[in-house]
Amino acid sequence: MPVLTRGEDSQRDVARGKTKRRGATAMEYLMVISLIFVVCMIAIGYVGSSNNANMSYSTNAITKAIKK
Repeated sequence: MPVLTRGEDSQRDVARGKTKRRGATAMEYLMVISLIFVVCMIAIGYVGSSNNANMSYSTNAITKAIKK
């Protein structure tokens, strides 16, 4: 029975399609960070536009109160 080194064992597993994955790759991290960024931008845009409408309403109410 021949003794297999780590390199030979890995090559055999790759040939069989049985590679072991340890942790996430840089591409997976990039995809997760990109998704988080997109969700944050959408949330900031929504909150910003809704806050803008509230501020406009408050500004108009204060202006009307001062003019009276």
